[in-house]
Amino acid sequence: SRALNQHRKAKGIYQRRITFALVSLTFPVTIALIALSLNSSNRLLPFFVGSVVCCGLFFPLEMQGYELARSGDASYLEHLGNAALFALAAILLLRLEHWSLRRIPARAGRPATPSVAAGDAGDGEGGR
Repeated sequence: SRALNQHRKAKGIYQRRITFALVSLTFPVTIALIALSLNSSNRLLPFFVGSVVCCGLFFPLEMQGYELARSGDASYLEHLGNAALFALAAILLLRLEHWSLRRIPARAGRPATPSVAAGDAGDGEGGR
């Protein structure tokens, strides 16, 4: 029984290290998607809102997963916080994609605007 407890503890420590390594991916991605979803003229507000949401979502779920993993043999429950951030990021990404796809048909009927970079400045020189 002592060997089994040591094995569970080692698995929990391993999964916890993976969890905190994944935070370096899930936090910035989720914060960036939250910042893109907010429409604010303030530059710092989306960053702070994203940080508060990520911390407020990740750490309670991580602690709950830690307690659940310690009580049983399910060490993968350590990843509850990252799973929640991945789910939030996926929802925000789908929402942003939906917004961008809704705007495309409105532009399809408009004539193309001249591009200075393409040499269509209208000055007759052909971009030279």
